[in-house]
Amino acid sequence: LNAEDADHWRFHFGHMSKYADDQGRSLTQRMCNGVGQLEMSSELNQAFESNNLYLEPVSAALSIPRGPFLTCLCLLVWFFLLWEEVESTIRQLRALYWLPRAAETELHHTY
Repeated sequence: LNAEDADHWRFHFGHMSKYADDQGRSLTQRMCNGVGQLEMSSELNQAFESNNLYLEPVSAALSIPRGPFLTCLCLLVWFFLLWEEVESTIRQLRALYWLPRAAETELHHTY
């Protein structure tokens, strides 16, 4: 579901009085308030519920939204894994730098 489709639904169906419930609430109002199932909008309702789960707090004690928290946690784990690779590359380059070398190549034959 993209933003264009959501806007189209909102302007053409979400606010139409024809789809209002017996209390006069539009589809958009009911979706935002989480009231009941919505006609003609199961895909949009599912996207809205997914968004609400993404923004739901991790716990009552922490007001940090679950989705961004998990995203940051994954990025942090990825960073530490990447950092391990960077350190390994630096160690490899240091080892190559300290290899003994001469101005010219000398070949010695041993028989």
